[in-house]
Amino acid sequence: MAFSRKFLKALGIEDDKVETIMEEHTAVTEALKKDRDTYKADADKLTDVQKELNDLKQKQPDEDYKKKYEDLVAENQARDTRAAKSSAYRKAAETAGVGSQYLDLLVKANREEIDKLELDESGAIKDADKYVEGLKSSLKDYIPEKGAKGVTVDQPPKNTGGKRTREEIMAIKDATERQQAIAENIDVFQ
Repeated sequence: MAFSRKFLKALGIEDDKVETIMEEHTAVTEALKKDRDTYKADADKLTDVQKELNDLKQKQPDEDYKKKYEDLVAENQARDTRAAKSSAYRKAAETAGVGSQYLDLLVKANREEIDKLELDESGAIKDADKYVEGLKSSLKDYIPEKGAKGVTVDQPPKNTGGKRTREEIMAIKDATERQQAIAENIDVFQ
């Protein structure tokens, strides 16, 4: 039997109280219907969420992260290896006698050669002595000579402050050049 006005009147409830009971009943029923609709909408969404979850499980994100991690580890190892090889190359170049002002430039310029180097367990270049000898011959332009002297002049010119003597000017064979030298050093002839 449904809950209705007719039912309440049959129970002997007065008309004004029947209206009050029906209003309260309607309010409760409407609230329950609203909750029911919300739960139904959520249940409909649940199938979409479940489908999305299944799709994500199929993608196996663990493998993506594992690959990214392995790539990052490999990249870090390559960077560390390159740094160790650059350091070994720098040390070999210093041993070969390359000037310190050229070391950074040579490390940058010889990146391919440095990448091909083989290091031993201690981080030094394998067959370092042979390699240093090879560097000495290939980088001889960057190795300063020890004890190098400047050019010596057997008879240095006299320091006359840029002025020539009368005898030097008169010894000039070309007449035009001699006249120019006389004009520049006129005080010698006065």
